[in-house]
Amino acid sequence: MQRLLLEAEKPTRRRRPSPPREFVTALRAACAAAVVVGILGAHQSSSAQTPGSVPATVSPSPATASPTTAQAAAADPQALLKEIAQLRKELDDVRKAYGDRLAALEAQVATAAAAPPAPTPVVPPPPEPQPAEAPAGSSKVFNPDIAVIGNMLGTAGTNPVAPSPSLQFKEAEVSFQAVVDPYARADFFVSFGQEGASLEEGYITFPTIPGGLLVRVGQMRTAFGKSNALHPHVLPWPDRPLVMRNLVGGDDGLDDAGVSVARLLPNPWVFLEATGQ
Repeated sequence: MQRLLLEAEKPTRRRRPSPPREFVTALRAACAAAVVVGILGAHQSSSAQTPGSVPATVSPSPATASPTTAQAAAADPQALLKEIAQLRKELDDVRKAYGDRLAALEAQVATAAAAPPAPTPVVPPPPEPQPAEAPAGSSKVFNPDIAVIGNMLGTAGTNPVAPSPSLQFKEAEVSFQAVVDPYARADFFVSFGQEGASLEEGYITFPTIPGGLLVRVGQMRTAFGKSNALHPHVLPWPDRPLVMRNLVGGDDGLDDAGVSVARLLPNPWVFLEATGQ
């Protein structure tokens, strides 16, 4: 009897009614959506700081906008399901964008690895500067070649026919030679002796006349004999041969103003030249 009374006096505990199953599912989805949105927001901020990253656009969810909005979304399971579907779609878009970019980078790396290395271009050394040279046949009329030759003569013994001192300075010869133009050359020889200065030779040579002709115009020694064309300082003996003195009139030989035309006659045996003066 006493036990029954004690049991009657115990307060009766009431069980709280369990929330509906749809509400629990919606609440779990809201929590998952909040976690996903937080992860995407952190990823979006890090992608904005990294150069060359693909921006991910995530629209603010009503669950993270404000506590009131989150509570309202939690009360509506359909809205939470739509939000989750939208977040999944945006996540798939971000994954696809990163996947495409990664595939493009892998293709570039594979192409660069397969291509042979470009050969290093060989740069030739710069050419050495060549010294400036005057063109062949250029004019030197204002800068001729000048030479001075002194003819000192010494003899030993006696010559009763034409006596000469044992030592004498017969003459000094000054030559001026220059290329006038590609078609002419000038040669002048002036001698200075005991009797004064005189023009020994002075002529212009034209070496480019058609037909292989060599033409000279001016005062020149005649091409007669072997020693007449030689100047006194070139003679291998101290005076002219007696035959030349008697025939051509002294040491000067035959020299006069005129025209000379010469041409080589080619043949396989001897040197042959025809000259007309």
